[in-house]
Amino acid sequence: MTKAKRHAIFVKGGRPPKPAMGNFGSRVRERRLKLGLTLRELGELAGLSESELSLIERNERSPRFETGMKIAQALGMKAEDLYRTPRRKVPA
Repeated sequence: MTKAKRHAIFVKGGRPPKPAMGNFGSRVRERRLKLGLTLRELGELAGLSESELSLIERNERSPRFETGMKIAQALGMKAEDLYRTPRRKVPA
């Protein structure tokens, strides 16, 4: 998508396209929604504030590793699965 097209979408009241689900915050949000948790509920489980989790999910803040561990535990997953970058298949 060209820069002009992204700008046109944004100006018309839409949101710019989301990046691929390949980053920490997006994986947190995807898992939280899959489990049916609100930001408040996840915050209570992980011992974090809603606002901090919101910033993390929007990739506006990178959590310390210890915080990532708390989030992973609250989501019932391994921290490495939240931090892992998906590998691209290389054509043979």
